[in-house]
Amino acid sequence: MTGYITDEAFKQLNKELALKGHSPIVSNVQLSGKERNLALGMIGEKLVRWYLTEYFGKKINDSYNPMDRIQDFWFDDGTNVEVKTQTPFLNLESFTTRINQMNKMKNVSFVYFLETPRKTDVLKWDNNTRSRMVESTNPDDKKASDYVSSIYMWQNTPEVKITDVMLHKKVFDNTGAMRDMVVIPYNALTKTYDITLPKHLVLLDRFSISPIGLTDVE
Repeated sequence: MTGYITDEAFKQLNKELALKGHSPIVSNVQLSGKERNLALGMIGEKLVRWYLTEYFGKKINDSYNPMDRIQDFWFDDGTNVEVKTQTPFLNLESFTTRINQMNKMKNVSFVYFLETPRKTDVLKWDNNTRSRMVESTNPDDKKASDYVSSIYMWQNTPEVKITDVMLHKKVFDNTGAMRDMVVIPYNALTKTYDITLPKHLVLLDRFSISPIGLTDVE
């Protein structure tokens, strides 16, 4: 394999993007940051759909209307879902969101968060530890079978919305400038499933902003 993912997986990714009204990604070997984010979101959404169907027996209706700003998909009972796939803000043990996404997230029935892979045999998975795995040349640090990606869930109710557990933090970005960030702590969410299949972990890693370089070779 010479690209980020296999040719077949790349073809399927572009099919998903087309169904959602997005332009195809042209290159499988060089992606912009915007393309990487878009690809990660599509892959994460597809994986969450697959796991909900395969392991929880959910019947899913996909939202393929590119103008749909309400939901990513919905269940047969009419409850709708939004999926967020990202490398969390590890030092705050939180997922993040942009201000312009808050209304969308509070108006669906369920919000699922899928994290990019984390190593299971380290004492603390924080920003520094992840950076060491990215920079490592040790093949043992790159084995997908030693990683996991967890799916977390929030259910909105009339009494409590996800915006009620969001926190506003001031953090330094990679340029050293301070900025405001909205975070959703892990402990406010329910962990529903751990993704452990190496091929799925490799996909999630490939399109993260700073890939670790996972391989599914045992």
